[in-house]
Amino acid sequence: YLLTLLWQVAARLKPGGSLFIVGANDGGVRSLEKRLREAWGNMSVLAYKKGHRILQTQPPAKLPALEIEGPAEETVELHGESFVLTLHPGVFAGGALDPAAELLAQVAEFRRSGAVLDLGCGNGILGMLAAQLGPKCEVTLLDASASALAAASENCRRNHLTNTRVLPSDGVAAARDQRFDLVLCNPPFHQQRTHSSATALRFIREVGEVLAPRGRFYLVANQFLRYE
Repeated sequence: YLLTLLWQVAARLKPGGSLFIVGANDGGVRSLEKRLREAWGNMSVLAYKKGHRILQTQPPAKLPALEIEGPAEETVELHGESFVLTLHPGVFAGGALDPAAELLAQVAEFRRSGAVLDLGCGNGILGMLAAQLGPKCEVTLLDASASALAAASENCRRNHLTNTRVLPSDGVAAARDQRFDLVLCNPPFHQQRTHSSATALRFIREVGEVLAPRGRFYLVANQFLRYE
């Protein structure tokens, strides 16, 4: 995903323009430096300190083809329904079905109508399941990640779901003027490589703003997080 993004950025640089990259050594910036040096032919290390480095490169006017495998896919079954998921490396669990999401899907009560929110939708599987089981539902999928939004949009399209909409949103911001009968959430519990419950706790606080009277909120999380 990162290489694809860098190639897209390089293609939009003006002739002679520079691309600056900062990253941690243990986050892979050194291997990225090597990969870009081999592909683009020039790379400067402007600074390095405390395990981080800043790179500068001027991509060639004619970029070489990016040789990476195309997105794979997997077919999953939930509640007797079959879904095709496009796998994206920039999405949580690589875009595959996460065991926590699968568990939530097994216990949640889905209805044929109503307003449904998939908060922090990732690949979109929870919202897609609600849309498939509830043909009269209006399902909103929200995420702040561009890669997650791309994956969820692609998955909804590939599975021919017409009662969904995928929106970029910081928390519930894009849906604050709505009320939902059902909210589904499989929140992240990492920031970079560190355990963090900040995002999930924020989601829990914000759901109260958009949950309809007698609405239902399903949250799945690792047992050690103690959100209850």
